[in-house]
Formats: sequence, structure tokens, C-alpha cells
Amino acid sequence: MSGRTRQRKKATGSTRSARPAAKSSGGGGQRKGRSGGRRGDDRAERGERGVAAGDGAGQDEAETGIFLHRATGAVYKGETVVNSAGMPVRHGKGEWIDGEAKYEGEFRNDVMHGKGSYTYPSGASYSGDWADGKYSGQGTYQWPDGSFYQGSFVANAIHGEGKFVDAAGREWSGSYYNNVGPGLVHDEYE
Repeated sequence: MSGRTRQRKKATGSTRSARPAAKSSGGGGQRKGRSGGRRGDDRAERGERGVAAGDGAGQDEAETGIFLHRATGAVYKGETVVNSAGMPVRHGKGEWIDGEAKYEGEFRNDVMHGKGSYTYPSGASYSGDWADGKYSGQGTYQWPDGSFYQGSFVANAIHGEGKFVDAAGREWSGSYYNNVGPGLVHDEYE
């Protein structure tokens, strides 16, 4: 897996190419992929981005690896597969760290999907279900002041049945619609 260009998508949907960290194994210093070549490195050195992950067609079995985005210092440790374009993508369980931001959980085709926890640099966090890089399903969002919402999310919005507990411990339960509901005093979250 190492030695190829690495494609990365953040929860915001932005795409950046990333290069795997070189792994010392004697000899050349970089572990070569299944093809034995450096096809992705050549593209990365020319500044080209990899191809976004598709529907999983052409993916091999999962491998575990460590990838470093050299421009930002972000690191991914976890399972990967090679997509139909020949690019390794995050797929399976892993941990992504970008400065003080951290996601630990499941990925599908290079986006957060399944169960996982994300901690923001502000100290806010989300733990629960993800679908295509967005909070979706049951989860808990906690603000830096300690207040939290626990319940249903749809496409990154607090939506459905849940409860909100403020920093003083007061609790409200009920139906929430597009980030609006009983006791919810936070306009936005990260």
C-alpha cells in the first residue's frame, strides 16, 4: 500500500491527496504495493490528485497501513483497500488524526461510515452512527461547555427524537427538527 498516492476526504467533503508514509524495510525504504510499482508516487510528485473512491468495485481484501498527508501532517492508521482506479482508500476500521482533530471508527470508500467518534480541536465531539461522512442515525454530540444532545441525526442535523442536557444539567426531551427543539440553545455545532 505504501508508495502510492493516498486519497482522503474529511467530514466536510473536501478532498485532498495524501502520500503514504515511507516504511523502512531495508533496501529502498518504501514498501511497494501489490503491483510492485510506484505509479501513484509519480502522479503525486507532479501534483496530481488521485481519483475519488467509487462504489467499491475492484477492491481487494483489506490491508492495514499508515498514511501521512505530508502537506498537513494528518495521519491515518487502519484498514485500506485498493479502489478500481488503483488507489488505496480508507475502508474498514481506522484512526485519522489531523492536528487536534481525531476520528476513530469505520470508513467505507474513504469516508466516515458506520460507527465512529470524532473529536474537534475545540473539544466538541460526536460519537455514533455515520453515513457518507455525515452524522446520521443515533449518536451523541457534546459541546465544549459539557452540554450535549443524545438522539437522532439526519445528514449532520439534530433531527428526530432525542434529549438535550445543558451545562447546568437541565434536561429536555422531545422531537427535534433540523437543529431546533426543546431546550436546544446552541445555534451551531462543528
